[in-house]
Amino acid sequence: MATARRKLLQSRQVGTLLIFLCLSVGGAATIRYSVAEEMESGSFVANVAKDLGLEVGKLAARGARLVSEGNKLHFRLHRKTGDLFTGDLLLREKLDREDICGSVEPCVLHFQVFLETPVQFFEGELLIQDLNDHSPVFPNREMLLKIPENSQPGTVFPLKLAQDLDVGSNGLQKYTINANSHFHVLTRNHSDGKKYPDLVQDKVLDREEQSEFSLTLMALDGGSPPRSGTSMVRILILDVNDNAPEFVHTPYEVQVLENSPLGSLILTVLARDVDAGSFGTVSYSLFQASEEIKQTFSINEVTGEIRLTKKLDFEKIKSYHVETEATDGGGLSGKGTVVIEVVDVNDNAPELTISSLISSIPENAPETVVSIFRIRDRDSGDNGKMICSIPDNLPFILRPTFKNFYTLVTDSPLDRENQAEYNITITVTDMGTPRLKTEHNITMLHNITMLVSDVNDNAPAFTQTAYTLWVRENNGPALHIGSVSATDTDAGANAQVTYSLLPLPDPHVPLASSVVSINPDNGHPFVLTSLDYEALRAFEFRVGAADRGSPALSSQALVRVLVEDANDNAPFVLYPLQNASAPCTELVPRAAEPGYLVTRVVAVDGDAGQNAWLSYQLLKATEPGLFGVWAHNGEVRTARLLSERDAPKQRLVVLVKDNGEPPLSASVTLHVLLVDGFSQPYLPPPEAEAAAAAPADPLTVYLVVALASVSSLFLFSVLVFVAVRLCRRGGAGSAGRCPKKRQVMIFITLILSWEAGSESIRYSVQEETESGTFVANLTKDLGLRMGELAARGARVVFKGNRQHLRLDPDTGDLLLNDKLDREELCGSTEPCVLPFQMLLKNPVQFIQGELQIEDVNDHAPEFLENEILLKISESSHPGSAYPLKIAQDLDVGSNTVQNYTISSNFHFHLFTRNHSDGRKYPELVLDQELDREEQPELRLTLTAVDGGSPPKTGTSQVLIIVLDINDNAPEFAQQLYQVQVPENSPTGSLVITVSARDLDAGIHGELSYSFFQSSNHVIQAFEINTVTGDIRLKKKLDFEEIRSYHMEIEASDGGGLSGKCTVAIEVTDINDNPPELLMSSLTSPIKENSLETVVAVFRIRDRDSGNNAKMVCYIQDDLPFVLKPSVENYYTLVTDSPLDREERAEYNITITVTDMGTPRLKTEHNITVLVSDVNDNAPAFTQTSYTLWVRENNSPALHIGSVSATDTDAGANAQVTYSLLPPPDPHVPLASLVSINPDNGHLFALTSLDYEALQAFEFRVGAADRGSPALSSQALVRVLVEDANDNAPFPYLPPPEAEAAAAAPADPLTVYLVVALASVSSLFLFSVLVFVAVRLCRRGGAGSAGRCPVPEGHFPGHLVDVSGTGTLSQSYQYEVCLMGGTGTREFKFLKPILPNLAPQRIAREVEEYPSYRNDLGL
Repeated sequence: MATARRKLLQSRQVGTLLIFLCLSVGGAATIRYSVAEEMESGSFVANVAKDLGLEVGKLAARGARLVSEGNKLHFRLHRKTGDLFTGDLLLREKLDREDICGSVEPCVLHFQVFLETPVQFFEGELLIQDLNDHSPVFPNREMLLKIPENSQPGTVFPLKLAQDLDVGSNGLQKYTINANSHFHVLTRNHSDGKKYPDLVQDKVLDREEQSEFSLTLMALDGGSPPRSGTSMVRILILDVNDNAPEFVHTPYEVQVLENSPLGSLILTVLARDVDAGSFGTVSYSLFQASEEIKQTFSINEVTGEIRLTKKLDFEKIKSYHVETEATDGGGLSGKGTVVIEVVDVNDNAPELTISSLISSIPENAPETVVSIFRIRDRDSGDNGKMICSIPDNLPFILRPTFKNFYTLVTDSPLDRENQAEYNITITVTDMGTPRLKTEHNITMLHNITMLVSDVNDNAPAFTQTAYTLWVRENNGPALHIGSVSATDTDAGANAQVTYSLLPLPDPHVPLASSVVSINPDNGHPFVLTSLDYEALRAFEFRVGAADRGSPALSSQALVRVLVEDANDNAPFVLYPLQNASAPCTELVPRAAEPGYLVTRVVAVDGDAGQNAWLSYQLLKATEPGLFGVWAHNGEVRTARLLSERDAPKQRLVVLVKDNGEPPLSASVTLHVLLVDGFSQPYLPPPEAEAAAAAPADPLTVYLVVALASVSSLFLFSVLVFVAVRLCRRGGAGSAGRCPKKRQVMIFITLILSWEAGSESIRYSVQEETESGTFVANLTKDLGLRMGELAARGARVVFKGNRQHLRLDPDTGDLLLNDKLDREELCGSTEPCVLPFQMLLKNPVQFIQGELQIEDVNDHAPEFLENEILLKISESSHPGSAYPLKIAQDLDVGSNTVQNYTISSNFHFHLFTRNHSDGRKYPELVLDQELDREEQPELRLTLTAVDGGSPPKTGTSQVLIIVLDINDNAPEFAQQLYQVQVPENSPTGSLVITVSARDLDAGIHGELSYSFFQSSNHVIQAFEINTVTGDIRLKKKLDFEEIRSYHMEIEASDGGGLSGKCTVAIEVTDINDNPPELLMSSLTSPIKENSLETVVAVFRIRDRDSGNNAKMVCYIQDDLPFVLKPSVENYYTLVTDSPLDREERAEYNITITVTDMGTPRLKTEHNITVLVSDVNDNAPAFTQTSYTLWVRENNSPALHIGSVSATDTDAGANAQVTYSLLPPPDPHVPLASLVSINPDNGHLFALTSLDYEALQAFEFRVGAADRGSPALSSQALVRVLVEDANDNAPFPYLPPPEAEAAAAAPADPLTVYLVVALASVSSLFLFSVLVFVAVRLCRRGGAGSAGRCPVPEGHFPGHLVDVSGTGTLSQSYQYEVCLMGGTGTREFKFLKPILPNLAPQRIAREVEEYPSYRNDLGL
């Protein structure tokens, strides 16, 4: 069945597709109307009913309405009253043709008349006629046009066209321009139907006569009356380069301080050019500049500012001559000269050059020359005058000699022991005038370190006169026990110390060889044997320290060695003796009290100090609690009263242990005999005996003495230190007052020596003379004897570090030390003179000398550049002069450059010009006019010739670039470019490249591309590269919006000329628009019993074209619906068979529209169709019968349960109402027993039920829906009553036998058990109370009076160290209490037993309870 239905649906869809294709091919009659734009809303267009041949009433009956392709309807059907149509087609709003159709002509709006029942479509068209309601508008209010003044009459300049939104005869028709003598306008028809304005030149232009024109361009349309629009055309006349720049002043002169900061402004040069535009823009540069000038100065090519780029130095270069050049944009240039004079400032510190220096002087030497030095200052004037000084507190003096030479000599014999080294600061200060800031004063310091040689006059000295060293006994052999140290204030070998052991006064003591030894190099002593504290506790010896001087000096020191004890001896028991033949027995009466002294164990230890501290303890006993031993003195006493049960013979073992590390011990055995009737002698209390017998502790005495000694020594040291400080301050105030006036005397001597002159010797030599060449004989020239120069230590000194001459002191010959190069030494300075000095040391004498270096022609002229570039405009006139760059010649005088020549040519000759600085400059003079098209460049050879014999030459190539003038407009390779572009091309993709060329050169041949006469659509969609002419996509294309673009491209050169071309871009369609589905009507819900019904009417469309716009429409196969195509792209969705809501109440229908493009695109539209209900189902109970339980004695209106029924219908047909049906027996009062809620079926018991009266009852419930007609059903309900305990029992009397049993007496065993249980319970409770009371009593007693639960009796005195000198360790802790009868009320604690009690609490309790102090023993 399902398969047959699916096949039926498939065949139906195929049939639908065939019908749709047939309808697409066939068309219906189209009704056409026309209306003028701007008609008011509601204007009558036509009567549709009449044109379609329909009666007026049928339009409303058949559901007529208008459908447009777009979402907006521009007209409507007129309604008379209610839903009745008149058939008139009226305008919904005022129509604007330009807004709806733009430039499309004709402007047609398509619409359809749709009749729903039965479905029928009629096609319609509305033509909108244009009115002349828009004036022509130019895109810009002003157009700028640049025309060179050399353009010829007849030249055409395209102008931008105006836009007119009207079409046809109402569109733009012609252009006019206001009357003038130079231009007229021509209207040109384009192939696209537009009209373009061209400006035509009528007369030659002259920029000097009129530099610009302002004309009014008017556009006129063809309306009646015509409308117009205007734009201002501003024409700028471009200048040609016919004037060279000229400097305002020449030469410029300026003075600059040599300390001017980098970047400071030196001067601003200014040149003017009467030309305009780029030809009048002047660029500045340095001309004929040397490397030094290029490094020192820079010129701003725009402003002409000359700034400092390198620090000036007056001492190197005192003035600069700078040539500047001003060049305009056309290649013409002018020259200027700037003379910069450097002003000296005090910026050079004095210099000090050491000629000779003696660094070490014997301390006993007489007046000695320490150093000879020369000072100089590179500044001039007062800035170059200097004074020289040294500190006053040195035994040296400065003596000026010749000119700026000084000698440093000792003023008195030196003492090395007083000062072994001198740091001498030579201060050289110039006499320059300081600036406003003091840090500009310049002082030059030169440090000289002078050493004094040593003599062995100091013996070694020990750091201490006596040394104390500690050695622990039982040491290993060759143990290092310490160090002794001695120092020697001498130097070198005189300060090297050797250590040795000195012989002892007693020669019989073998100390040096058997006990100790010493390291001779560092003074480390060693113990050779193992020492025993018990045998040798200390010994002394002397150590000697000797230096290695000649003769050697020595000293000695005492060394005391103390042996430190080690715990190597165990305690030895003196009493009782353990080696006796019979043991010693002690007698103790049985009546002895606790604390009775039985005996005392006496022991000694061979060690000392803490190692000899002994403690005693009871190790074993016959009765462990009967006897006790005091830990510090070994007393054995009874610990308790003796009884008859104690054994008469007691054996005690006492352990004696020292306090060493590790501890050593010994034990002793005591025999005690308990006897009766033994009288007890009187014994004083142990505390009194111990206090009387305890001698003063030696350690305490030593500590007291040591503390007093150290305190006295510290106080004495403080007093001595204060006295010394006060004494030194007083001495500083009374020291020497008058330093020597040495510096004043030196200054006077320097000034006097400045004025003194000296004989000068002068020599000359040619440069490049070989090293070792003879110059002169100084012995002969100075009138000295042979060998006198060597005897007096003669030498030649130059200012710099380089020595150009050397002296043979034996012969007196002055020879060249190296080959001299005049250009390297003096540069361009003439004459070249090298000053030098002849220094004679003994006695000191200076002779001034000069060496003049003569120039030879060893350098050829040389141009700074191998090629000189010269740019000359082809419009230059004959006779124009162009300066060239000069050649450099390092030679001077007649050997330098004398003349220039140029290679033979037809256009130029060379002129040599003499400059005021003595140099010769070449100038190139134009003889014949240039033609760039004939010869764009010329290459000539420039030759520089010097005056040497033979002459030397240097050449440079002169490259002359002929500059073009703008006489050619750009031309495109094609006038029309055509290209197709897919509409899905990505943004930025290349569309086409346009290319133009210009025969001119330079800036006149550089082209710039731009859009010309382009609409906003073109500008928004495309962009053009101004340099390459690439046209790229700027915005996504849409074939459905714009199918082609026409644009004008303009190519402009740098001179203002331009050319035009047209680019036609056709957009090709791709399948990029999915089909669209527009729903016209939709009916939902639909009754389930209805026959074939129209559910929806919709239209489909695709914005693509061709196969991309062909579409197929379908729905799912398994639905009881079918699609039926109607007119054009309209479809109806109708039911295929009656619907059943109970089977399916809702249908989700997907309408799929697929186009036929590649790739195929589809659109899915989902609609939901609801099926309305019919009342054909009665309510149904969830159960056929219900059983409910109710407990008797219930409250009235008690909810006892519920019944429920459902209805599969919907809406009011499914709403259920409940009711109680009449019972079969009319005598049953059902209405008084129960009731039911008609809305939800809840049952209620109306009265209180009684189980004993009614145990169960039944009734029926009915359920009916609210449909029409209503349907119902019923169910049985059974109610069961549940019993409750609501009745009391009936009284019952027992028999007489039961009464007799109750009156019988109780069993005695039961009584005993009860008494025992009470007794045990009372005893347990009493025990708990007693335990709690005891615990509370103990806690309260320990916190208040300090009582201790210790039985009363004599306190054992051996538990307390009374004297403080026993053998107990201080780490022991005791907790004791004193009770009455102890025999003493004072004792000492070794450590507090109340660590947690605050001091305030203890003080407060002592004040309140005076007996508290004695009880605690504090």
